[in-house]
Amino acid sequence: MGQQDYDLATVHVSAGAEYPQVCKALFRRQRPGAYPAELAAREEALNKLCSVALDIIALLQ
Repeated sequence: MGQQDYDLATVHVSAGAEYPQVCKALFRRQRPGAYPAELAAREEALNKLCSVALDIIALLQ
């Protein structure tokens, strides 16, 4: 794989890592109150997956 492929993968995984924060902000705008625990758990899992994916990409470079 070329450097451009690694860069593109990093951009996409990084965007995925930011997605839960955007969802949380939009959720809170539309529904006042507590953020559901189920969504928070999924957010945490996605952050862990993205972190591992970014580590793998870094090691492959």
